[in-house]
Amino acid sequence: MGTCRKFTVNDCGKAFMPCGKDIAAAGVTCPGSPAACPSGFYCAAKFDAGVGERCIPLPKNAGSEGAPCLPNNLPAAPVVKFSGKELAPAFCSGTAVCFSATAGDTTGFTHGQPAQAKSLASRISGTRCINVPSDCGSAPGKPCCPSGFGVVTDKPLPSTGTAWANSPCSGGASKYGMWCEGSYVAFGGQPMGTCRANPECGGDKQPCCKYSKPEMAGVACPNLGGPGAGYCSLSYKCKLCPKTLDLVEDLLRCY
Repeated sequence: MGTCRKFTVNDCGKAFMPCGKDIAAAGVTCPGSPAACPSGFYCAAKFDAGVGERCIPLPKNAGSEGAPCLPNNLPAAPVVKFSGKELAPAFCSGTAVCFSATAGDTTGFTHGQPAQAKSLASRISGTRCINVPSDCGSAPGKPCCPSGFGVVTDKPLPSTGTAWANSPCSGGASKYGMWCEGSYVAFGGQPMGTCRANPECGGDKQPCCKYSKPEMAGVACPNLGGPGAGYCSLSYKCKLCPKTLDLVEDLLRCY
């Protein structure tokens, strides 16, 4: 078992010692940044350290593809600008993009006031650096882009600022739209899928149009006249609702 003792100024910036807000709580003023830690360590939030804010070792290969992201309180951490706002996110080296395992929740990974980020503890557990090809989603046969859900935004995705923002494939790159065959979830544990073009689709007796949106994938028949006018049948063919509803499928889908 360890021994409890008072934190002093001589403990500032040392491995496994308190950092961030825990320094102020101890009534000590360190000569440097409260988030300063030795090389190879970072000032970790309680979520990462488990026992308050502490200087703990960076994960192996942090910042590299497939490894956890680097924390936003390192001296070299970038400040990025999205939608006119400056942010200090957890980040990755090279072209890899930082994602959170909790899709849609990047709380704690990005600080909206970059000037403060370097003096605060950071959270990186639950993140991963994902390789995102610059041409993903751009044409049939290209890899699907990861869904924007969970992206920490240290770098913009190829779809950023486009009509297909955060989707895996560009709907406008093919006459009848595209869909992702396979996974497009960054933390799905599978390689990214491939963008496929729909054939002529969506009208009566034509194949159903497949789509892949950030939150879900599915099929649709956009050329049947709107809700209740028709549906995508179990045979994946679009069908206009008949005047007489004889089939169970018609009864369930037509109104």
